[in-house]
Amino acid sequence: MMDFNPIEERRPKTLFVLMLLSMAALVFSYLYAYCLTDALVAAEVMTPVSSVDNDPRPRTLMVGWIVLMITFGLLGWVMNRLSASEMRSLDELSREQD
Repeated sequence: MMDFNPIEERRPKTLFVLMLLSMAALVFSYLYAYCLTDALVAAEVMTPVSSVDNDPRPRTLMVGWIVLMITFGLLGWVMNRLSASEMRSLDELSREQD
């Protein structure tokens, strides 16, 4: 019978993951702040934003980025807690079977 040799799993680097999440948040914030606004103006649902007046799009971009980063952080924290509790329950099950 063949032996099973699992490949060593490497955890992703934290800084790389944070950079990817930050870039994803920036892309979605940009799409919301600029592209959606331009689409609504083109569909004549919104009035055009004048660059002379107070343009709300940069503020919307930053608020959206911050909200998405907080959401990603909270989601990661919840998943970490759930994973830890699942691992504890699996450890208890294995102890009961022994």
